[in-house]
Amino acid sequence: MGFFGRLVNFERPMGPVVAQLLYYIGLFAIGLGAVRRLFDALSGLADDILGSALDAVAVLFVAVLWVLALRLVTELIRAVFRIDTSLHDILTGRSATGLTSQASPDRSAD
Repeated sequence: MGFFGRLVNFERPMGPVVAQLLYYIGLFAIGLGAVRRLFDALSGLADDILGSALDAVAVLFVAVLWVLALRLVTELIRAVFRIDTSLHDILTGRSATGLTSQASPDRSAD
């Protein structure tokens, strides 16, 4: 089954893959923005050394905060999809990935 076949098939969720893809796109966008702002901050280095250095440190600090926020949101989205998969397993008594859950052999009516 090709890419388009997977788009119309609802047997396997695409959410975790899409969340991971958006995470990588977000990292790339944050990196590009940080590099652009870093060059802007360092372009005034000849005029004001201390101000440009502080701007550069601030740019890096804000970029790290954005990466942390992006990671938290991505983890939240992935957790929602894991909850969905777990609920599917509980309600149907089988695994959403096609594997059956086995009861442990030591279950007794003690």
